[in-house]
Amino acid sequence: AIIDDSPYLQLVLGGEVVHVERLARGYLGRGEAEAAVAAYRRVVYLAPDSPDAHFGLGLALARGGLSDAAEAELARTVALSPDHPAANAVLCRRALAAGRRDEARARCRTALAGGVDLSPELRAIAEP
Repeated sequence: AIIDDSPYLQLVLGGEVVHVERLARGYLGRGEAEAAVAAYRRVVYLAPDSPDAHFGLGLALARGGLSDAAEAELARTVALSPDHPAANAVLCRRALAAGRRDEARARCRTALAGGVDLSPELRAIAEP
């Protein structure tokens, strides 16, 4: 809708992102995946270009058992921020589990470069 893009509405709702994201993280931390998904969907609505919003939604979807949707959100995260360390770490594990070693190697290298503490198995994948 036109009102969704109005500068006034964005100004009024801008502060809401911080509060809704904090709420979403709390739900996720307590294992309330369904509530976390709903809250992160709101965060993504308010901040559609935020890689962290898409990453949070991806984690919540994964914990809720919605693997395909989670994968799509993680892909959106790295589309917005190719060097996103945490998203690359998760995608590294997923690629390795799916037998895509070259992709896993590239994702693990990016995660390591971003400071993620990977398991010894994933660190070995990242080595040349």
